[in-house]
Amino acid sequence: MHPNSTDQSFAEFLISTQSMSSSEICHALERSKVSNESLFRILLTNNFLHEVDAGTLLAQFLGIEFRLLRHTNLANVELAEGPSYYLSLGCFPLFEDRDVHVIGTSELTRDQVAWATRTYGKKHRFILFTYKDLCEAIRARFDGVLNELAIEQLFRESPLNSAKFVLTRHQRVYVFLFLALLIVLASWDWKSLVTALFVGSNLFYGLTAVFRVVLTAVGIVDPIETSIERKEVVELAPRLPRYSVVVAMYKEAEVLPVLVHYLRQLDYPREKLQIILAFEKDDVETLESAKQLSLENIFEFLIVPSSYPKTKPKALNYALPFVRGEYVTIYDAEDRPESDQLKKVVAAFKNLPSSVGCIQARLNFFNQAENFLTRMFTLEYSLWFDYLLPGLYKMGMPIPLGGTSNHFKTVILRELCGWDPYNVTEDADLGIRLEKYHYSVATLNSTTYEEANSELGNWIRQRSRWIKGHLQTWIVHMRGSTQLVKDVGPLGVVGFNLFLGGPVFMVLLNPILIALGVCWLLFPKQPLFIQMPDWVASLGLFNLVAGNLTYILLGLVAAFKRRYFSLIPWVLLLPLYWVLHSVAGLKAVYQLFVSPHFWEKTKHGISRVGVEERQSILRSLKYLRPKLKKSLQNGESKPTDDLPTEKKVG
Repeated sequence: MHPNSTDQSFAEFLISTQSMSSSEICHALERSKVSNESLFRILLTNNFLHEVDAGTLLAQFLGIEFRLLRHTNLANVELAEGPSYYLSLGCFPLFEDRDVHVIGTSELTRDQVAWATRTYGKKHRFILFTYKDLCEAIRARFDGVLNELAIEQLFRESPLNSAKFVLTRHQRVYVFLFLALLIVLASWDWKSLVTALFVGSNLFYGLTAVFRVVLTAVGIVDPIETSIERKEVVELAPRLPRYSVVVAMYKEAEVLPVLVHYLRQLDYPREKLQIILAFEKDDVETLESAKQLSLENIFEFLIVPSSYPKTKPKALNYALPFVRGEYVTIYDAEDRPESDQLKKVVAAFKNLPSSVGCIQARLNFFNQAENFLTRMFTLEYSLWFDYLLPGLYKMGMPIPLGGTSNHFKTVILRELCGWDPYNVTEDADLGIRLEKYHYSVATLNSTTYEEANSELGNWIRQRSRWIKGHLQTWIVHMRGSTQLVKDVGPLGVVGFNLFLGGPVFMVLLNPILIALGVCWLLFPKQPLFIQMPDWVASLGLFNLVAGNLTYILLGLVAAFKRRYFSLIPWVLLLPLYWVLHSVAGLKAVYQLFVSPHFWEKTKHGISRVGVEERQSILRSLKYLRPKLKKSLQNGESKPTDDLPTEKKVG
C-alpha cells in the first residue's frame, strides 16, 4: 500500500468487515493523512489490531495470501542483492513455485510491484508477512553476511581506522626505534635521560590540566550548546521523520522492564518510531524476559550471533541494516532519556548546518547521592557534558562521543561503516572519525539519566574498559598523524592529544608523582633525588598539587552548574577518585596487550536508588498497551496506561 493512495478503500474494507468501529477508523485515517504514513502502519504501530490480524485483513483486501514464517519453507534461491537492499525495498524473494517467484512483503507498495516486474516479469506473486517475520526471513538468509559485515566492514574499507590490531607494522617499528633510542641514551647518560623524561612528562601533565581549564572557561563564557526550547518542540511540523532507537544489551533482564517503561514515554508518534532491541544469542534470560512483556509493535527483537569480538559495537553494526529511521539513536539498557529528546534532536538538526552528523545529548545520573563513587561520577559527568564537550565544539576540535544518547543521521552513520567492533569505546572512536570525514558533532540541552556505578569492583571493570578504549582510539588515529592534521587541522590534533590521550597519561603518571612527592617531602636527601635537581622534584610536586587543585575547582564549577549543592563538600575527595583511576589505568594497559578486544561487562540494576520505582513498574506490567482511541482523538503521540479493546478478525 502506498500512503494516502488506497487508504480510503482499505478503511471502507475494514468497516465492511466490522473489524473496527467507523469512528476509530476515521481518526486513524486522519492521522494517516497528517503524518504521511499508510493507514495500515497507523493501525499496526498504535496497536489497534494484533499484527497477525492486521496482516490477515490487509491480505484479504489486497487479494493475496498471508502467511506466518514458521509455516513457510524457505529455499536458497539465487539472490542478486545483499540484505541492506531488500530491507530498504521492504520485500524479499522467498522461493520458486513452478517457475513463479514468490516474494514476501509486509506492506505491498507500488515500488515493490515495479521492482518485481522489472526483475521477474509476470512470473512473480506476493505473499504477506508480518514485518517481524519478513526481517527474520532476511536475517536467517543473510545471517553469515550480516555478521561478517558487522565485524569486518570497517577494517576492510578503512584498515587504518580499525582497532583490529593494537599496533600496525609501522607503529611496531616506531616503538622499537624509540626503545632503542632510550637504551642508547641511557647507556650514555642515564641520569640526564631520567631527568628529561620526568620534566617532559610533567610539562605534558600540566598542559593537559590547563587545557581542561580552558575548555571549561570557553563553556562558561560562550555556551554554544544547541538549545531547543519547548516552543520549538511544540511547533514541529506534523510530518516528522522516521526515528529509530537501538539498544544493544547483554544480561540485562533486571533493568529491561524499566528501560521499556522509559522508552514508552518518548514523545514521538508511534507510526514514526522504531525501537530495536538487540540480544546476544546466548543471552536467553534477557530475551525471554522481553518476550514476557508483550511489547507493542514498535519494538523489534534482533538476535546477534555469537562470534568474536563479542562487543557492543559489533551488535550495533549487526542492527544497522535493519534501521529504517532517517535518524537513529543509541541508548543503554539502564537509560532514562527525557521524553522530548527525539523531537529536540529533530528541531536541532533543522537549525544546525548540514555538516552536523551527530548530536550528543547530556548524560547524568539518577542515583547521584548514593555513595562516594556515584557522587564522584556525577561531578565528572557534569563537567564533561556541560562544559568540556561544548568547549571542544566551540574550538572546532574532535568530540569523543559518550556511549549513549548519540543521535545520528543514518545515511552518514552508514557512510562511516558504523562502529568499530574491535574498539571497546566505540563511541569515542566514532566521534573522531566523524571529524576526520568532515562531519561535526553538536551537543544538546537534553539529558539522559543513567545508573552511576556504585560498586568498586564494577566501577574498576567499567573504567578500565574505558581507558583501554581511549588508548585504542588514540593509537588508531595517531597512525597517520600527517593525514590527521589534514583532516582535523593542527588545533584539532592538539585537542585530540590533550583531551583523549592526556587524561590517560595523567592517571598513569599520578601514582608516580604521588610516590615521588611523598618521598621528596619525607626523605629529601635520599639518593633517588640526588639524580635530579631540586627544581625538577619541585616541578613534580607542584604539578601534583596544582593538578589536583585544578580538578577540585572544576568539580565546584560542575556542581554549581547543575545546582548539585549537596555535592560541593565532596569535591575535596576528587584526588582520591583519581587514585582509583590510576588503578583502572594500570589494568587497562595490561589488557590492551593481553586481551585488547575483551569487553568487560558492567552490571546494571545494582543501585539501591529506584528499587521502589522498578517494583512499581513490574507491578504495572499488565497495563502494557496504550488506549488508542483517546490518543488518536486528542492527537497525542505518547501512549496512555490503559488497555485498548482487543479486536479480532471474524
